[in-house]
Amino acid sequence: SAIPPLMSLLIQVLFFLPAATALLDVMTLKEKTIRASSIIRTLVTNPILVAGIAAILVSTLHIRIPIFFRHSVQLMGAPPMTLGLFALGFTCYFPDRRGFTRQQVIHALIGALIKIFYQPAIAFLLASFVLKMDAAGIRDLTVCAALPSAVNGFVLSQRYESGENEAKLTLLFSTGGFMALVILISLLNRTNSFLIG
Repeated sequence: SAIPPLMSLLIQVLFFLPAATALLDVMTLKEKTIRASSIIRTLVTNPILVAGIAAILVSTLHIRIPIFFRHSVQLMGAPPMTLGLFALGFTCYFPDRRGFTRQQVIHALIGALIKIFYQPAIAFLLASFVLKMDAAGIRDLTVCAALPSAVNGFVLSQRYESGENEAKLTLLFSTGGFMALVILISLLNRTNSFLIG
């Protein structure tokens, strides 16, 4: 089901991204107070949030979208998505003029390890012993927690011109680490009932 990762993205975009942006505005732009207008602007200009809310409304209200319209939207959405991923990869590829330093690589590795091991471990423990979820819920929550670092970190690093190389490398390392983790879990699932309800 796509619902667990979608809900995870919505919670991230609805609460954590605006909160982080507002705090960074106060800390870096010397704003005296956190402005509601800044938070609202962050929310309404985020395509993930807009798309997620639209999907929830369509699903909840049982709106039937004509096939020709869905097909047209998919055709229009495919090239920009590919172009966006290419642009992101192209932008992330280049370090600044000084190149990647050893300290930046170490910071990115630590961030990626926290993202793909520490965070899902906490999610697993909370789901198992605090929330007492079933096996499928534990699996979904753990996998969502292990998802690679989102592009939001890289976008924020560019906006505030800080930690851009670390953001690029963390995105790279966490994506590679997540892929390796998923392959490992898939192999374990084939041999026994690990994480299978």
